[in-house]
Amino acid sequence: MTRHSITFSGLLLLILILGFSGLSPAGNPHGAYYGTENDRLFWFVQTSDTHIGMRGADDSNRLQWLLTQARQIIQPSFFLVTGDLTDSTDGNWLGLPDGPYLEEWQEYRGIVTGAGMTSSDYFDIPGNHDAYRDRYFNYFLNHSIQGKATGNTQFSFTRQFGFGNYHFLGVNTAGNTGDSFSLFWPYGDPAGLDSGELAFIQQEMNDLAKSDSNLTLVFGHHPLFYTGSNEDTYVDYGLSEFLSLLNSSYTSVYGYGHTHAFDEAFFIPDSSDHDGFFYVNTASLGKSSANQYTIMAIDCDGLSSRIRTIGKWPAVVITAPLDVTLGGTNPYAYSVPAAASNPIRALVFDPVAPTLVQYRIDGGAWHGMTRVSPDGPLWTGQWDASSLPQNRYAIEVQAISTSGTDTDAIAVNLSQPMQTQIGTILNAFGKYEIVVVRKTRTTKYTGNPDRIYQGETVVFRMSVKDVNGSPVVGAKVSVAITGKISAAITSTATDSNGNAEAIWPTSAPNKRGVGGTPVGDYKAVVTGIDAGPQYAWDEVAWERIFSISAK
Repeated sequence: MTRHSITFSGLLLLILILGFSGLSPAGNPHGAYYGTENDRLFWFVQTSDTHIGMRGADDSNRLQWLLTQARQIIQPSFFLVTGDLTDSTDGNWLGLPDGPYLEEWQEYRGIVTGAGMTSSDYFDIPGNHDAYRDRYFNYFLNHSIQGKATGNTQFSFTRQFGFGNYHFLGVNTAGNTGDSFSLFWPYGDPAGLDSGELAFIQQEMNDLAKSDSNLTLVFGHHPLFYTGSNEDTYVDYGLSEFLSLLNSSYTSVYGYGHTHAFDEAFFIPDSSDHDGFFYVNTASLGKSSANQYTIMAIDCDGLSSRIRTIGKWPAVVITAPLDVTLGGTNPYAYSVPAAASNPIRALVFDPVAPTLVQYRIDGGAWHGMTRVSPDGPLWTGQWDASSLPQNRYAIEVQAISTSGTDTDAIAVNLSQPMQTQIGTILNAFGKYEIVVVRKTRTTKYTGNPDRIYQGETVVFRMSVKDVNGSPVVGAKVSVAITGKISAAITSTATDSNGNAEAIWPTSAPNKRGVGGTPVGDYKAVVTGIDAGPQYAWDEVAWERIFSISAK
């Protein structure tokens, strides 16, 4: 796997504003965080260069496998297919595109619709093989899934979840000259984006519903610059404007195909407040021995990516923590705290149940992971890093089944936890008492009672928030009670609104009036909040004075 960073310095790919300076950021790649939640996650599949109609190859079977068996096992939110949907050769013995051919497009359409795909879960764009001798993309518009559904050669959509919205944009980098294939550069492939295509991209990035998305991810067919091979064309006209749009919208990813070779890097703009985007090239599904596809996952707004070869199981994708070496150097990867219970999350896809899923750190001992739900693909483990020094560490997750063995590996930076201050507020003070009506006993809550009698339960309802006023989930508040006697109580864990309740059950005297919680004045004071190593109590304590009375 090749990983390297790319800057625009020394390249003729300067980011030019050219009238796009009014575009507001549409995503926040720096919003990724190391959360303990298991339900802020989704994943999708990108592939490219299916080349249906190549003949003498396994192109049709590969696409069919991806949309049937792989779809059933992986269950992605959707598929992205980035061009060269058809081969435009009709299997001629020279392998030279001389189409388009209706039979290829009909076969492509038949495979996709036969697998039950629709325009809501299958997003395709044209490549250069889909544009030869078809200046207006009529074959694409009449036979592709998105072309037929939208009448457009580009797509734009959002995926909305309870934890955020995510914008996906497919751009048509195929040339629109209608040129035939040529044996000379640029081979009938003058790739680029014209003014109309750029206007669509700008409009979609400016759309209020999409510009409010957590992340913006963009996909096209061609690379954006010279690859080192004279056989690879790349985006020419409209490039500077397109780069300006990617930069201004804080795009997280540009994924593409065309070269039939896998590569990944990080595209880092100069002189910009945007730290760049993950730049990943997926090899051809239909015209490469690698026959690859990519699984991408978003976990707590952090991106993970794993290239896979068809027909091979299991498939492991580590989704948390984030890989600091993704694309060479990942500017959006967070540091992992030197804490006792750091979560490790990984997706494991396999037609059969794995017999073992495990993780290890720096090649050490393996530790078992557990499945979050009985039939789900997500597995978790807890890494105790509390005694480790600050450093870079390698994490591997391995799945073993009767299908085989697969291991994903990432690197993380371990640092001392940066603690966020949190405090607590007393929202309500009251009591629980037992009320008997016609021999039926019920519990009644009374707020701010005039008297609390022996045998009743003292109630403190409170909320925990951080310095920004956001609720803190899962925190427990310690309260000390002093007076005639002393007691220490702990609240329930705070809910999604940061609310919790702490109770102190008092004792009633016996039938002779002896014993019970002593009558008199008491004071309740907060002594601490436990919400994990990432939080520190601000030591601002509320207190409440109350009295216990005899009936």
